[in-house]
Amino acid sequence: MNVPPASGSPDDFRSFIAETAERAAAYAEHVASYAQLGDDTGLHRAVRMMTVCAVKAAETLPMLAEAARQDAAMRAAARALAE
Repeated sequence: MNVPPASGSPDDFRSFIAETAERAAAYAEHVASYAQLGDDTGLHRAVRMMTVCAVKAAETLPMLAEAARQDAAMRAAARALAE
C-alpha cells in the first residue's frame, strides 16, 4: 500500500486518492468474484484490502484540504504582489 505524500500540491494528493480508489475498485471486483466462487478466505482478504484502500483515501482528504488552502493563499498573495 502506498503512503500519501507528506506534503505537496493539491494535485499530488488528488493523484494519490485516485490511485487508491482504483486499487479499491480492483479489490471490489475480487470481492464479487470470491463471493460468487464461495471462497471465504479470498473474500475476507479482498474485503479487508478494499477497506484499507478506502480508509487511506479518506484519511488523505484533510491533507488535500490543507494543501488546497495553502495553494489558494499563495495564489492570493502572488496576485496581491502583482497588483
